Amino acid sequence: MRMTFRALALLAALVLFIVIAIRTFVRSSPASAPASPTEATPAPATPYPGPPAWETLVPTPVLVIRGTPGPAVTPESGGTGEVFPPTDTPWPTFTPYPSSTLRPGPADTPRPLVEPAKDASGVIHYLVKQGENDVSLASLPVDIDGLAKGSSELIKLSSSDYPLEGCVYPSPDKSRMAIIVIKERPVGSVFDTYTGEGIPMIGGLYFDYFFNWYSDSNRVLVGRPDGGLWLMNADGKNQTPLAVPGLGGPIAAASSPDGQKVIFTLLTDVYSPSEIWVVNADGREANKLIDIAGTASLFAWSPDGTKVAFLGDGWMAIDADGSNLRQLGYFGLAQCYFTTPTWSPDSRNLAIVTSDTGESFCQGWSDQVFKGTNILLIDVESGEARPLLSDGSQGNIDPAWSPDGKQIAFVSNRSGAPEIWAVNADGSNLRQLTGAGEYVRFPFWQRP
Repeated sequence: MRMTFRALALLAALVLFIVIAIRTFVRSSPASAPASPTEATPAPATPYPGPPAWETLVPTPVLVIRGTPGPAVTPESGGTGEVFPPTDTPWPTFTPYPSSTLRPGPADTPRPLVEPAKDASGVIHYLVKQGENDVSLASLPVDIDGLAKGSSELIKLSSSDYPLEGCVYPSPDKSRMAIIVIKERPVGSVFDTYTGEGIPMIGGLYFDYFFNWYSDSNRVLVGRPDGGLWLMNADGKNQTPLAVPGLGGPIAAASSPDGQKVIFTLLTDVYSPSEIWVVNADGREANKLIDIAGTASLFAWSPDGTKVAFLGDGWMAIDADGSNLRQLGYFGLAQCYFTTPTWSPDSRNLAIVTSDTGESFCQGWSDQVFKGTNILLIDVESGEARPLLSDGSQGNIDPAWSPDGKQIAFVSNRSGAPEIWAVNADGSNLRQLTGAGEYVRFPFWQRP
């Protein structure tokens, strides 16, 4: 019996030795070895992985402009969402972006430039505060002379949270308006000016800056939390990155009126000059135009596409190719830093709001926004500046040019309540257009 067990043990050991030997031989066999690099199928190119998640970014950012875009991306390609801590008003849930990678978007056919209209006819849209919590969009039809043709039509906006606190950005054709609130992070909605219906700004995606509308009145320019500059639909779809960050990104941007270029500012740190760049609207061919002492912000491209006004060392202007930089003046700069200057339709003059007190007038619905404010017109070529109204009055804000450029509508509390007024661009023919006795703000004049 002992011999039988010993034999079985020896047999088991022999079998184990044979199995190990066979495995060793198979692994070392040339037939099972991986193919050499010259024989293997080339792996697909790995796109630039993008910067770290925006939560991990450090101060003093440096933007990297990369010249070879990669494959397309969709907004649904990543992110799990995050809910901000509760505040007085519940915060919406946001969806993070995918990682930034420079990829080309579709090239647009140049859009025709808009010439000044023949007369002032059209519709003046504005917001009306009704009670403590309700805001409506009002639309006042005006005739060829800029006179009211009837009473205003009121449409209650589908969401009244943001209009009560936000700043209004009408699209170039005035068919839509974005209302943005600056809290812990910018939030807002986009409203149709005909129906009052609203949608969450860029589909509820995170954004750190809303710069302004793109020239097609459908897309917007936003700064992402990771520092990238992106062009996308107002609902957040069809994203095109225009500048991919290393660590940080642009702080101001604007689209050319023909939709072919986007100008933007890069500030590497607070001690360095800001850099003004221009890039094609499809994300290609980024070029630095000039360095500016201080911070260049609030870009506004002239309707004829030849000049860009901005806030730098005072109000400044530059030709679209980066030449002919000139200073236009200071004019009470400690004021609202969210509202761009307004060009006249003929690209000759700028309308800006000044503030003697240095307090912000861009947001809010209190009488404080009228304190020490006035409207100034600047001739961009000569630099000459003059008050829109020569009577020395104050409490005038929110200028809006008529389609022909011969008149300006604005908000004033000179009658004891904020109302819409209009005046010829030379300061003559001042008249009151509304008289409802309700708080109004943010007019914009839409041509037929």
